Amino acid sequence: MDNFAATTPQTISFPGVDGGVSAYGDKRPPSPVGQVQVSLWIHATPSTMVAALDAIRGLSAVGYQSLVMQPSGYGTARRYCNAVLREASIRQSVGGSGLSQYNQEVDLTFIVPRPYWIDNTASQNVKTMSGSQATVTLTGGGNYYAVPKFTIGITSGSDLVIERLSGSNVIDKIAVDGTFSSGDSLVIDCESYAVTLNGDNAYDDDFSFLEPRWLILDSGSNSLRISAFTGQVTTDWRARWL
Repeated sequence: MDNFAATTPQTISFPGVDGGVSAYGDKRPPSPVGQVQVSLWIHATPSTMVAALDAIRGLSAVGYQSLVMQPSGYGTARRYCNAVLREASIRQSVGGSGLSQYNQEVDLTFIVPRPYWIDNTASQNVKTMSGSQATVTLTGGGNYYAVPKFTIGITSGSDLVIERLSGSNVIDKIAVDGTFSSGDSLVIDCESYAVTLNGDNAYDDDFSFLEPRWLILDSGSNSLRISAFTGQVTTDWRARWL
């Protein structure tokens, strides 16, 4: 069980006025810190039971790791989130010595700073640029927005701009000013908020964005407009679910 679909709405009330106003306008309110709860039974011999419970308690020592979930009954690919164990509730049994098998109930609670499930398989689009402005259409997948990583190999060009469009309106925009050399490799990672040029940090005054989230992909169809240059744009992303 998780709380990934939960939000933290805030409304503002005014004296003498019915109802209230959303503090976030028409946008989705922020999510609370994520939490995943897992209940399970262990059926094992006495020696195996001790080892299993020790291993479960040891999860608290490994820090943040990928917590993998297999949606049951739907034939869907695995999904994961980055989680840390907050609590392992183990109901210790007293008595019953001499049994060959034991049953033990365990409740686990995980904390997930970024509350969403991520597709175990990445999606990728490769667009060859031939010196003219181009548009590509990408499907984010899942039921939540995805965050892309752009790896851009440059033969020639300057002042690179990538925009996400809704009709003719620009929703998101990222840009890197300057003239590039043949063989330059520019990476814009919207997940980790990192920009590199030939492996060196390039998150400086030459980089700009329209929205604090930089650029995202909605779960459905997304139209991206790429400014004119010669080279190749590789876009990688993973679908997300609440």
